[in-house]
Amino acid sequence: MLVLFGPAAAGFTYILSFFFKSPSMCNMFTVCFNFFISMAGAIVVLILRLLAADPTLDKNNLKTAAIVLEWILRFVPSFCLGRGLLFSINIEFFEFIEGKPLTVWSPTIALYDVIFLAIGAVAYIIVTIQLDILSTKPKVVNNFRYLCSCKWISCKGKQIDEHVSVNDIDDEDVSAENARVLSGDADDDLIVLKDLTKKYPNGKLAVNNISLGIPPGECFGLLGVSFLLMYYPASIDILTLLVTSMHRLTVLEKQQLWQC
Repeated sequence: MLVLFGPAAAGFTYILSFFFKSPSMCNMFTVCFNFFISMAGAIVVLILRLLAADPTLDKNNLKTAAIVLEWILRFVPSFCLGRGLLFSINIEFFEFIEGKPLTVWSPTIALYDVIFLAIGAVAYIIVTIQLDILSTKPKVVNNFRYLCSCKWISCKGKQIDEHVSVNDIDDEDVSAENARVLSGDADDDLIVLKDLTKKYPNGKLAVNNISLGIPPGECFGLLGVSFLLMYYPASIDILTLLVTSMHRLTVLEKQQLWQC
């Protein structure tokens, strides 16, 4: 059980990390959540089973509630570990209730917990890998953030915009640069790009109306969503082939355009 708990808990924790922006907040939530579920959850289902086993009480619904709660919480690896250990320690008590000899592998004790840990050790890691791959796609990331922000509750019937404009990007530097170029303050720069757009034949919009100005003597580097440097073309002819549409392109001194 301990061997299976390691990879299952690791995959489950990585999945939780996608819902947090702050690593410290994610770490605190994960520790508190796992501790509460593993300890409190296992004790609650044990108490419910004890009360249901009392012959003086006619409360069979308590056992049903315990079973339902167990099946729900088994998706959390820490609960499987806590319940499996707690029930294994009290195996003699369950033998008395059931009226028959039991082992750790009995369904009442820890069989289903071990099975869920074995499945989680593989499934959670696979889900983590898939989420990590999807996190490199801007469209998926923006839709995921939109759903997590619960804004869709107040926008029922409205479709999520397939393309995110520059004004929707939460980046003060990008917004400030666009405002500077569009206001005309960058007209004297060495390179001025206005409403730069790149759209692929399949309809995917890679660049959406970006405006920027590069003054003389400035080394400019453009970072993508994955924080990797997107190399600026050294030739204007190559640049015109790369973009789909652009409102304005100004180069005061073409020979001074260097690849940064």
